[in-house]
Amino acid sequence: MPAGLIQTIICPTCGKTFYKLASIARERGGPKYCSRACYLEQHRKKSAIRLICPQCGRQFESRRYKRRKFCSRECATAHLVARNKSLAEQKPQKSCRYAEKRTKDGKRMHLHRFIVEEYLERELAPNEVIHHIDCNSYNSTLRNLYLFKSRNEHQKAHGTLNGCVPELIRRGVLEFSNGVYAVPNCVKGKLHRTSRPERPKS
Repeated sequence: MPAGLIQTIICPTCGKTFYKLASIARERGGPKYCSRACYLEQHRKKSAIRLICPQCGRQFESRRYKRRKFCSRECATAHLVARNKSLAEQKPQKSCRYAEKRTKDGKRMHLHRFIVEEYLERELAPNEVIHHIDCNSYNSTLRNLYLFKSRNEHQKAHGTLNGCVPELIRRGVLEFSNGVYAVPNCVKGKLHRTSRPERPKS
């Protein structure tokens, strides 16, 4: 074959010299690498970025389209365990719906379920629901808790509460203002005065 029909190409990855037809080499996107392995290796180097592992501080390479934060799975697991441990030691925030408690075996559970289980001396079934009588999820005293055997019974209890709203509004104990139900200030003052303990008689 005439020499002009063959073109010499040097692989930019491994530096190996290989030959291709000049007509193929002149085509747009013609062969630049001696093998697919060299093509993938060069593509990996171009797309790689250098990052620092937040767990061990070691520098590592990662591809741009892969959102890696850690150099290895071990560092990712260690960081996750440390973060969960710090969250478990924190006090429950106001955004949490229920107060939580850590048991002896290290598990976290709702405080109201823990109190009822301690009182009944048995574990609650998954379908059993604890209801807060005053609708305050942070008031987990035993006298404020009621055990329902199913979620349906619990929903019925909340349904009966909705049925009391018309009568409370009629008596002026409850009002609807700015899209929410609230107790009027005049009623709050009466409730506050009646809730004060009486002084013992001398």
